[in-house]
Amino acid sequence: MQYFTGSKEHNVTLRGRAKKMGLKINEYGVFRGEEQVAGRTEADVYAALRLPCFPPELRENRRESQWADAGELPALVDLPDIRGDLHMHSSWTDVACAAAQALGVPIVISTDAHRPEGLEAMRFGINQARRGGLTRRDVVNARPWAEVRDLLGR
Repeated sequence: MQYFTGSKEHNVTLRGRAKKMGLKINEYGVFRGEEQVAGRTEADVYAALRLPCFPPELRENRRESQWADAGELPALVDLPDIRGDLHMHSSWTDVACAAAQALGVPIVISTDAHRPEGLEAMRFGINQARRGGLTRRDVVNARPWAEVRDLLGR
């Protein structure tokens, strides 16, 4: 599985590391000669190379091996880190609003495109928010700027 969840460049770097360690790595696992020494799990593959099991988001050959060697892997964005959903442009906006609220996402911005002559249609976005169970207090553009700034943490 590991072999197919990273970029080509990431896999080339892993193969180079394996070679320096007297190992061979391919889609079937990690080998010392003909003997398979790892490959049952992704964690096994990385452990054989003396690396942490990189999450797929980091498998891009953007210095992740150097970060790991230095013990400085970056933290990934996780659900509690999400402060808002900026681009919701769909016919399911009401469902997305309700889902965001259920997940505790404090800011949802519907970015439906409008021409100046169609600004009257912006009410549609507020109606979608209402259908999603949001109140006026939940609609950012219905709040004073100072409150919006506080929501953004500035």
